[in-house]
Amino acid sequence: MNIALAVALYLIPLTENWTGKDGDGGRSFGPYQISQGCIDDVNSWTHIGYTKEDCYNPVMARRIVLLYLRHYGEKLSDSPTVEDYCRIHNGGPDGWSEGCTTAYWKKCQDHLQVVIKSGKHEFYRET
Repeated sequence: MNIALAVALYLIPLTENWTGKDGDGGRSFGPYQISQGCIDDVNSWTHIGYTKEDCYNPVMARRIVLLYLRHYGEKLSDSPTVEDYCRIHNGGPDGWSEGCTTAYWKKCQDHLQVVIKSGKHEFYRET
Protein backbone atom coordinates (compact mmCIF):
# COMPACT_ATOMS: atom_id res chain seq x y z
CA MET A 1 0.00 0.00 0.00
CA ASN A 2 1.40 3.40 -0.78
CA ILE A 3 1.86 6.01 1.94
CA ALA A 4 -0.77 8.36 0.49
CA LEU A 5 -3.42 5.65 0.61
CA ALA A 6 -2.45 4.63 4.14
CA VAL A 7 -2.71 8.22 5.32
CA ALA A 8 -6.05 8.74 3.57
CA LEU A 9 -7.48 5.58 5.15
CA TYR A 10 -6.41 6.87 8.55
CA LEU A 11 -7.83 10.35 8.01
CA ILE A 12 -11.20 9.58 6.52
CA PRO A 13 -13.02 8.12 9.55
CA LEU A 14 -11.29 10.33 12.10
CA THR A 15 -12.12 13.58 10.38
CA GLU A 16 -15.78 12.65 10.47
CA ASN A 17 -15.80 12.14 14.28
CA TRP A 18 -18.32 9.37 13.76
CA THR A 19 -20.92 9.25 16.51
CA GLY A 20 -22.64 6.05 15.43
CA LYS A 21 -25.08 7.84 13.15
CA ASP A 22 -25.31 7.53 9.40
CA GLY A 23 -24.39 10.64 7.45
CA ASP A 24 -25.75 12.48 4.44
CA GLY A 25 -29.31 12.20 5.68
CA GLY A 26 -28.98 8.43 6.17
CA ARG A 27 -27.32 7.81 2.79
CA SER A 28 -23.78 7.11 4.11
CA PHE A 29 -23.06 4.23 6.45
CA GLY A 30 -20.60 3.45 9.23
CA PRO A 31 -17.47 5.26 10.38
CA TYR A 32 -16.15 5.58 6.82
CA GLN A 33 -19.49 7.05 5.67
CA ILE A 34 -19.79 4.68 2.71
CA SER A 35 -22.62 5.31 0.26
CA GLN A 36 -24.73 2.64 -1.39
CA GLY A 37 -23.29 3.87 -4.71
CA CYS A 38 -19.79 3.06 -3.49
CA ILE A 39 -20.91 -0.40 -2.33
CA ASP A 40 -22.60 -1.08 -5.67
CA ASP A 41 -19.57 0.21 -7.56
CA VAL A 42 -17.12 -2.02 -5.68
CA ASN A 43 -19.44 -5.01 -6.07
CA SER A 44 -19.67 -4.40 -9.83
CA TRP A 45 -16.00 -5.24 -10.38
CA THR A 46 -15.19 -7.46 -7.37
CA HIS A 47 -18.39 -9.54 -7.39
CA ILE A 48 -17.93 -9.96 -3.60
CA GLY A 49 -21.41 -8.87 -2.59
CA TYR A 50 -20.71 -6.26 0.09
CA THR A 51 -23.79 -4.91 1.85
CA LYS A 52 -24.78 -1.87 3.86
CA GLU A 53 -24.28 -3.93 7.02
CA ASP A 54 -20.61 -4.46 6.12
CA CYS A 55 -20.08 -0.72 6.47
CA TYR A 56 -20.54 -1.01 10.25
CA ASN A 57 -17.82 -3.65 10.59
CA PRO A 58 -14.50 -1.74 10.75
CA VAL A 59 -12.54 -4.45 8.92
CA MET A 60 -15.09 -4.88 6.14
CA ALA A 61 -15.66 -1.14 5.79
CA ARG A 62 -11.94 -0.53 5.46
CA ARG A 63 -11.77 -3.18 2.71
CA ILE A 64 -14.59 -1.54 0.79
CA VAL A 65 -12.95 1.89 1.02
CA LEU A 66 -9.53 0.48 0.14
CA LEU A 67 -10.87 -1.25 -2.96
CA TYR A 68 -12.73 1.88 -4.05
CA LEU A 69 -9.80 4.25 -3.52
CA ARG A 70 -7.27 1.96 -5.16
CA HIS A 71 -9.53 1.47 -8.16
CA TYR A 72 -10.17 5.16 -8.81
CA GLY A 73 -6.81 6.39 -7.55
CA GLU A 74 -4.96 4.16 -9.99
CA LYS A 75 -7.18 5.36 -12.83
CA LEU A 76 -6.22 8.92 -11.92
CA SER A 77 -2.42 8.49 -11.90
CA ASP A 78 0.49 6.24 -10.99
CA SER A 79 0.98 8.19 -7.76
CA PRO A 80 -2.28 9.52 -6.36
CA THR A 81 -1.84 11.86 -3.42
CA VAL A 82 -3.48 11.92 -0.01
CA GLU A 83 -5.56 14.80 -1.33
CA ASP A 84 -6.67 12.76 -4.36
CA TYR A 85 -7.76 9.84 -2.17
CA CYS A 86 -9.59 11.99 0.37
CA ARG A 87 -11.42 13.92 -2.32
CA ILE A 88 -12.34 10.72 -4.25
CA HIS A 89 -13.73 9.29 -1.04
CA ASN A 90 -15.81 12.40 -0.48
CA GLY A 91 -16.92 13.12 -4.04
CA GLY A 92 -16.80 9.86 -5.95
CA PRO A 93 -14.61 8.80 -8.86
CA ASP A 94 -14.12 12.39 -10.09
CA GLY A 95 -14.09 13.92 -6.60
CA TRP A 96 -10.39 14.75 -6.89
CA SER A 97 -11.34 17.52 -9.35
CA GLU A 98 -14.68 18.71 -7.98
CA GLY A 99 -14.86 21.98 -6.10
CA CYS A 100 -17.41 20.56 -3.66
CA THR A 101 -14.70 18.32 -2.12
CA THR A 102 -12.29 21.10 -1.17
CA ALA A 103 -13.91 21.69 2.24
CA TYR A 104 -13.57 17.98 3.06
CA TRP A 105 -9.93 18.03 1.96
CA LYS A 106 -9.36 21.03 4.24
CA LYS A 107 -10.78 19.01 7.15
CA CYS A 108 -8.41 16.17 6.31
CA GLN A 109 -5.45 18.57 6.11
CA ASP A 110 -6.32 20.12 9.46
CA HIS A 111 -6.58 16.72 11.10
CA LEU A 112 -3.31 15.58 9.52
CA GLN A 113 -1.55 18.63 10.97
CA VAL A 114 -2.86 17.78 14.44
CA VAL A 115 -1.58 14.21 14.09
CA ILE A 116 1.83 15.33 12.84
CA LYS A 117 2.20 17.82 15.70
CA SER A 118 1.21 15.13 18.21
CA GLY A 119 3.99 12.85 16.97
CA LYS A 120 1.58 9.98 16.40
CA HIS A 121 2.52 8.68 12.98
CA GLU A 122 1.24 5.13 13.31
CA PHE A 123 -0.88 5.65 10.20
CA TYR A 124 2.25 5.12 8.09
CA ARG A 125 2.24 1.40 8.89
CA GLU A 126 0.99 -0.76 6.08
CA THR A 127 -2.17 -2.69 6.83
